[in-house]
Amino acid sequence: MSQLSASEERFRALVTATSDVVYRMSPDWSVMHELDGRGFLESTTVPITGWREKNVHPADMDMVNAAINRAIAIKGIFELEHRVVRTDGSTGWTVSRAVPIFDTDGEMIEWFGAASDVSLRKQAEVDLKLAKEEAEQQKRVYETVTSSTPDLITTYLG
Repeated sequence: MSQLSASEERFRALVTATSDVVYRMSPDWSVMHELDGRGFLESTTVPITGWREKNVHPADMDMVNAAINRAIAIKGIFELEHRVVRTDGSTGWTVSRAVPIFDTDGEMIEWFGAASDVSLRKQAEVDLKLAKEEAEQQKRVYETVTSSTPDLITTYLG
């Protein structure tokens, strides 16, 4: 086995071992060449257009497009947390990161990226925020009751 072939085999093993969604994009992000969706997003082995409309949550489309445009402009790393449309049609959350790949002349030839499903973490954040808001509301009710009835507290504690 040649050194290049061994390297490619190790790379394939790494991609297979990861739980992340792995993708390849054209230099302008218009064509998704490949997506291993890992059951989170729908996989594709053939180049497709319209992937943003299919995978990106409509409410986050402008934010995703702006981040892609910034990354293309600076020819630098794309990184963003945003909502996606999962294979079952529900909303999920991902942290996506892609790096540009250049040829020997310095021309960008594609983007290679990985995206992690962070839906459980985002749901935990929402649950925590709601619990904090509920605790604050209960504290305000308690403070209102206790501040308006000082004699009752004095009698009870006395």
